[in-house]
Amino acid sequence: MGAVKTRDAYAWNIGIDHNQWIPWLNATSTFTISAQQFWNRGLGVHNNFKSGMPPGLLNDADMVPIRPRSAAPTGPNPTPEEAARPGGVGLRNATPCYTGPSGKAPCAFKAFIGTPEETQLTTLFIGTQYRAGNVRPSLTFFYDWSGAWLMQPGVDWIFHDPFRLSVRYNWIDGRYAVGGGIGLFKTRDNIWVELQYLLP
Repeated sequence: MGAVKTRDAYAWNIGIDHNQWIPWLNATSTFTISAQQFWNRGLGVHNNFKSGMPPGLLNDADMVPIRPRSAAPTGPNPTPEEAARPGGVGLRNATPCYTGPSGKAPCAFKAFIGTPEETQLTTLFIGTQYRAGNVRPSLTFFYDWSGAWLMQPGVDWIFHDPFRLSVRYNWIDGRYAVGGGIGLFKTRDNIWVELQYLLP
């Protein structure tokens, strides 16, 4: 337990790209619109232990090791602080958690999450350019069909050659799901800033 086994998988993806004029937003350049659908299913993947049997050779699960983390509360009326824990309200994996007298679960799960049996991901990218290509705004959207999504607005700016600046904001939300995916990072919104210098 604790390692991902080698598995065969069925996987496919399909995409469509299109350049669209939107003169009232950009009279000099088109908007690039690109969408993709990804699907992957692992053969023989088991991300839960069989009930009534202890973990072992005859009852193993495909797990991914992660850092240990506190459990989400399971009571009917969690406090705002409890509800704000990573993962939100409810158990975050198949491992049962001890419930104390208060009806909540102030315990910690082991440092494993289940490998997803199937993943479906839809992506969309929209971008254009201004000022002869020196300013390039974009919007990227990921939707994980387990119920989570990521929205990433950004801009690339060549403000003084050879200096370039890239800024991205990752807005992640949705449902946490066993097996990870985008939902694993639902409380980890972040900003990415990169300054580049191109060598002559």
